[in-house]
Amino acid sequence: MIIVKMMGGLGNQFFQYALYRQFQENGREAYLDTSWYYENKGANRKNQLGLFQTKVLECSKKQKYQLANNDKNIVGVLYHKIFGKKPSHIIEAESGEFNSAILELHDAYLEGYWQRKDYFENISGLLQEELLLKEPLTRQNKKCWT
Repeated sequence: MIIVKMMGGLGNQFFQYALYRQFQENGREAYLDTSWYYENKGANRKNQLGLFQTKVLECSKKQKYQLANNDKNIVGVLYHKIFGKKPSHIIEAESGEFNSAILELHDAYLEGYWQRKDYFENISGLLQEELLLKEPLTRQNKKCWT
C-alpha cells in the first residue's frame, strides 16, 4: 500500500496527485492522506482536488498509522524514541531531485512535493483529462483568464 501525503496549495496538490495516480496506474494500492488540511488550519490552504475530475481515494487513520510516523502525541513520541522511526515513512530529499527508487516502492507513506515530471511523465495524458474543472468557470473567473 502506498499513501501520498497531501499538503500545500493547488500546484503542490497537482504534483502529489500525479504521483499517487502513477502508483495506481502501475497496479499498486494507493491512497491520498488529506489530513494536513484539517490539522493545519493556520496554513490557510484547502484541498482543492474536488474541483477537478480527479479519482481520489483517501486513506483511513488505520492505514496511515500502519505506515506513517505519528509524532503528534506523547505515545507516538515515546514509541519512536524506544523503537525508532518507521522505515516506511519516506520524506522527499530537500533537493527535490528525482529518485527512481520511489516508483519501485510497495509499502510506504510518502511525504514531499514530488515536483519532477519523471514521476508521472508516462501518464501525462491521463492527468490532462483528470485535471479538468468539473464545472465551467463563472463569468467573473473567465475575466481573470482573458
